[in-house]
Amino acid sequence: MTRVSRGEWQTDRAFFATIMSLCALASARVRDGALYSGRWNVKMLSEPASDVFFAAAESALPKDTAAAEELDYLRACAFLTLAALQNSQVTKMHYYLGYYGMLIKCRMLHDEKYWSSPLTIIQKEERRRLVCRSTWFALLYTDKS
Repeated sequence: MTRVSRGEWQTDRAFFATIMSLCALASARVRDGALYSGRWNVKMLSEPASDVFFAAAESALPKDTAAAEELDYLRACAFLTLAALQNSQVTKMHYYLGYYGMLIKCRMLHDEKYWSSPLTIIQKEERRRLVCRSTWFALLYTDKS
């Protein structure tokens, strides 16, 4: 929340992609009535539509995947995968799940010895959770048994 309140999304393209992809997922969840509380104003939260946020997130991702160095691009791909699933866009879900897996493999994020250093405990845990989720996504959404 600190990064959002400081307006970092306005100058950090990777963070913008993360925020827009998270908004795409949240908007889709609101549209589908997946709110945990009745205290929210659904009409107000329904605009703009999920597709608007999704397109903004997609446009913020680098066309050259080698340029996707920041961890926020990985987060954006995770949220785009979930948003596509929520929106019943199976092809896009597979695309962003693949993009996510490719970023992990190409950046060697699956092996902690290749991580840049020094990292704080929080940064290490963020990376661990993002990498573990890729395995979980792959198993859950691609299992055909």
